[in-house]
Amino acid sequence: MSSTSRLAVALSAIFFVSCAGDVKRDPGFKRLWIGYSALEEHRALAVCGDPDRMWVAGAVGGASTSEAARQGALEACGKRRAERRMKPPCRLYASGDKVVWTD
Repeated sequence: MSSTSRLAVALSAIFFVSCAGDVKRDPGFKRLWIGYSALEEHRALAVCGDPDRMWVAGAVGGASTSEAARQGALEACGKRRAERRMKPPCRLYASGDKVVWTD
């Protein structure tokens, strides 16, 4: 990924977080996004819980396809969800450079 593309992802994340409302994102979630943005192509990020409060996540980068990345992220999140005994399902937060999470 070019440095221009990485910058676009970072700016998209900042825009998304700043438009999320009055509640501030957890600092750990912001660090997770930065790490996610550095993953190789065919990447995805899944989250369980509320990124503003209590959450777990799973991310995959360098998968063979975008679909494999999405499935891998959901599986990784599901393992963390089970360890924490959280009830909400894991949901896809981002696929590639695009935030797909909707409230």
